[in-house]
Amino acid sequence: AAGGVAAGGQQRLMRLLPVARRWWQALFAVVLPVSLVVSLMPMAQKEGGMVHADKLIHVGVFAGLAVMAFLAWPGRHRSILWGLVAYGALVEILQGLATTHRAASLGDLAADAVGTSLGLVLARRFLVKAPA
Repeated sequence: AAGGVAAGGQQRLMRLLPVARRWWQALFAVVLPVSLVVSLMPMAQKEGGMVHADKLIHVGVFAGLAVMAFLAWPGRHRSILWGLVAYGALVEILQGLATTHRAASLGDLAADAVGTSLGLVLARRFLVKAPA
């Protein structure tokens, strides 16, 4: 029965107006390259800041990207997960190879994967309504 509840809720989400999905797709198409540009810009170093605060930023950004992608492409959860993790890997590779002021980090990539997973879990939990 639990599978039926999830399937019914997903069917409702997939019936979002095609216009609404197109808006989410357009927003995602703008936000993704902006996030890449920001990821490759020099980062201001603050003394005495919270240790690993950048990991929280990675989690938040990728959770937001995952929710947007979830709304843009309902039912494509695995594709969203692997696509955003691959995007995170690309960002880290570019930071390591194409910049002199940033460095690639497996910790950042792990935070990207955690954020993506968290975003998808939250979207499924709060954006998919179970049948009454």
